[in-house]
Amino acid sequence: MSIFYPIFLYWGFTRPIPRKLYTDLIADNGADGEYVRETLRTRKPALWNKISKQLFENKFMFPEMNEYTGV
Repeated sequence: MSIFYPIFLYWGFTRPIPRKLYTDLIADNGADGEYVRETLRTRKPALWNKISKQLFENKFMFPEMNEYTGV
């Protein structure tokens, strides 16, 4: 029975997470999305660099993004 615990943990930690929910939350045009983006930008800058780049590659543009040019 104890052999299944490490196998289950490995499966749980390596299983891909659906990205649509996270994209919907971060790319929300309302105040909630702005709050999430600003919080990520100020508290987790390294993570925000990656997320901002991915959003830019998917044709999103928000003032909180590093790639924002003001257009």
